[in-house]
Amino acid sequence: MADEAVHYFTEQFQEDRSPCDFEIIDHVPKLVGTEQNIHLMRQATKEEVQQATMGLNGESAAGPDGFTGAFFHSCWDIIGDDVLNMVKSFFNGHALPKFVTHTNLILLPKKKEVQTFSDLRPISLSNFINKVISRVIHERLVSLLPTLISDEQAGFVKGRNIVENVILTQEIITDIRLRTMVGPNVVIKLDMTKAYDHFSWLFLTKVLRQMGFWETFIGLVYGIVSNNWYTVLINGQPHGFFKSTRGVKQGDLLSPTLFILAAKALSRALNDLHLNLYFCGFGMPKWSPKINNLSYTDDTIIFSSSDAKSLQLVMEILAAYERASGQQINKSKSAVYMHDASPQDVVNKIQRITGISKQEFPFIYLGCTIFYTRRKMEFSEEGGAGFRSLHDVAKALFSKLWWNFITKSTLWSSFMSQKYCKKLNPIVVPWRYGSHAWRKMLECRDIVEHQIGWRTKMSSSLFWFDNWTRLGALYFITPPEFYIDESVNNVSDVVDRGAWDANKLANILPEEYTVHILDNIKPPGEQQLLDKPYWCLETGGNFAVKSAWEYLRQRNDTGEAYKKMWVKGLPFKISFFTWKVWRVKLPLDDHLKRMGYSMPSCCWCCAQLGEETLVHLFFTSFAANKVWSYFLMNAGINLESMSMHEAIVMDAQSVSKIEANFSSTSGYHFMGVVEEKKQLQARGSSND
Repeated sequence: MADEAVHYFTEQFQEDRSPCDFEIIDHVPKLVGTEQNIHLMRQATKEEVQQATMGLNGESAAGPDGFTGAFFHSCWDIIGDDVLNMVKSFFNGHALPKFVTHTNLILLPKKKEVQTFSDLRPISLSNFINKVISRVIHERLVSLLPTLISDEQAGFVKGRNIVENVILTQEIITDIRLRTMVGPNVVIKLDMTKAYDHFSWLFLTKVLRQMGFWETFIGLVYGIVSNNWYTVLINGQPHGFFKSTRGVKQGDLLSPTLFILAAKALSRALNDLHLNLYFCGFGMPKWSPKINNLSYTDDTIIFSSSDAKSLQLVMEILAAYERASGQQINKSKSAVYMHDASPQDVVNKIQRITGISKQEFPFIYLGCTIFYTRRKMEFSEEGGAGFRSLHDVAKALFSKLWWNFITKSTLWSSFMSQKYCKKLNPIVVPWRYGSHAWRKMLECRDIVEHQIGWRTKMSSSLFWFDNWTRLGALYFITPPEFYIDESVNNVSDVVDRGAWDANKLANILPEEYTVHILDNIKPPGEQQLLDKPYWCLETGGNFAVKSAWEYLRQRNDTGEAYKKMWVKGLPFKISFFTWKVWRVKLPLDDHLKRMGYSMPSCCWCCAQLGEETLVHLFFTSFAANKVWSYFLMNAGINLESMSMHEAIVMDAQSVSKIEANFSSTSGYHFMGVVEEKKQLQARGSSND
């Protein structure tokens, strides 16, 4: 088995053909200038290397040399200079020795039932010093990525959120019912075969060169990805020793960064299709921005029309990308999605052109379910068990979406703004139409908008619509007798030579607002700093879902009974079972019948024939009634004409001064009845 594993992964990491036809790279513009290259190639400092070392997990698995990060962290004062010299040597063009680049491959299953080696994911366990060098290069690249990576690529770029990619995908697919002039809309979800393992080094270097990186930096990148020797771990034992000729290491910090840099060629080529007169894109509202692809590393979705020529152009670009990059599209795992009303002949045509089968909605993208019809569900409320209401949690999460929408400039926020707001300010846009997410965002906007303030730095805040006064948006709170002066747009319009223009403020605002601004709001200075938003419910000003939930939640009065159930020191299973009895959440016969199950019913805890109900089993049956009578009569409480809920409350109150473990006799009674029922059912006879 070990020999087969070594043979399989040796072939997997070997270039089986020379990449050719690099025309797709021509779509990539030059983005890296001299200043950025100098930043990348500057001499490494001890502080930089130390920061990279300490930033790595000290408890991560060791490489072949056996040294974990904990050793480097604890012994930095002794070995720091040696580590720095090795990093400097590499940056000066010296190749790393084999004992540094040697890497163990640990095989992790992709699914439950592993049948072939292709069902295993090879994760690289590199030597720690190799990780340090990768991190130094990665940290230097991080600051450049937002300007280098296309907006459609969401992965591993600071400031970009994977959630926004999912929501944007859902937003676009909401309009899948819209037809273009040439037919229905089409969504193509691509699956790349072993994307990291088949990645061509030659393609990577050509893309970096096209972007404008210096040859010295390209040499560093090539030196770190190409000089790797692998050993496969089988049951913890190393086997084989072979060199790769393609691919980047899974588990290495630098690998995703290099992958998305190279994948920019595909994203830009697809974007440039909008310049082709023969391409008809995905049908969207005419004011929406044109988007035909979204990706997160190797997870790519393409949006197109069903026009044959348009699909052929898409497939030509994908074929060109395969030839140049070494990537291969797994068409058996890729899928085409269309509206259910799409004609079958159109579906057949699309499958023939793409070679990809049509699948049905919904589908999973980045771990989330994507659908085009509304999903109907009910959110549970707070009910005394200590669980959060899903409705309140959802509102807090939609509030975060609203915060991101108005405070950040991303592809998603731009798309939503152009689709729904047009020329209106978002805080005054009424609900007219749109997706479920947009409707929920507007509902939360009306509640949380006045909790979003703006710190005036350069007077760029909108005078009427932003909450820069901490009183709320002036557009809403200004009395109707004061007209909205449209000549005043930004806060800077009421600032005169570094001071508030009191006369202008007095002419357009009530006196109390003017006094508040003059006395409490510092006039913005001349520094070139953008006004910053802040979340009023957090001291630091950063949005937090927790504080939004606390603010939005609807607190239900759980009542005295719930407080008695959840007594500190009482076993959890007793409290939880009592709560289920109180809320009628037990699978007894009467409850199962209400759910649609047809079944005979009898009470196992007494000899009388009758239907098993919650009240009968725990309260009115012969055995249960005796227990209740014993405890409550001793407490001086009359059980007659008392409901079960009243009995539970009276039981808890009667023993409130007893130790916690005995403060809910009803809970122990309920558990005892259930255990007795289980035993009688097992014997197949009722209690006489």
